[in-house]
Amino acid sequence: MCLDDLGVVHFDAAARLDLDRLALQRLGAVKLDYVGRFYVARDHVILEHGRQLFLGSEKIPAFRGMNVLTPTIIGDSIFTSAYGGKSLLLQIAREGDSLRPSVLWENKTQGYMSSPVVIEGHAYLHLRNQRFACVNLKTGQETWTTKPYGKYWSLVAQRDRILALDERGELLLIRANPEKFDLLDTRKISEQPTWAHLAVCGEAVFVRELNAISAYRWK
Repeated sequence: MCLDDLGVVHFDAAARLDLDRLALQRLGAVKLDYVGRFYVARDHVILEHGRQLFLGSEKIPAFRGMNVLTPTIIGDSIFTSAYGGKSLLLQIAREGDSLRPSVLWENKTQGYMSSPVVIEGHAYLHLRNQRFACVNLKTGQETWTTKPYGKYWSLVAQRDRILALDERGELLLIRANPEKFDLLDTRKISEQPTWAHLAVCGEAVFVRELNAISAYRWK
C-alpha cells in the first residue's frame, strides 16, 4: 500500500487513528510494535525522534477494537470501516510542516474482515451483516447493498472486474457498477474452507484451501 506524498497512517489495537510523534526517512516499510499498532508508509518510520508530525487524532469506534480491515488510501484521504462502529473517510491536510486528519463524512455501514477494493471513486465492501455494498467515496452514500452471501470475502480487482472468494470455496465474478450489483458468474472451486486471501500474480490467481493451494488463470 502506498500513501502518495502524505507520509504515515497509524492505527492501534484500540481502533484509534493516532497520528503523532513520527518522523520519516526515505524507505518503504510497514512496522509493527509491541502494543499492536501498525504503520503504513511509503517512508520508513523512525520512532526515536519523537517529533510530532501529525496534529491531533481521530478515534475510530469499534466493538472490542475490531478495526480489522486494512485502511484504504485514496489520494490524500483514508477510508476505513469498523465492526460495531461505522465507515468514514478521513482527509489528511498539511498545516505547515505537520499534518492534520479531519472527517469528510461518515455513515452507518460496518465492515468486517474484508478490505475493500476501490474502483472509479467507489468502494466495494463486504459487510458485517454478510452483505456486499458499494459506497460513493465522494458523498459517503451507500449506492446499493445485496442479500447476505458468505461470512467472509477476500476481494481483488482487475480494471472493472472484481473477484470475490468466500470461506466456502465459492468464487464470484462481479462487474464494478455503482448503479447495481452486477454478478457475472459464480463457480465452486473448493470443497474445503478457503479463509485465506486470494493472491494475484500477473494472470495467475492462487487459492489457499485448508489442505492445498490451487492456481487459476484470470484474463
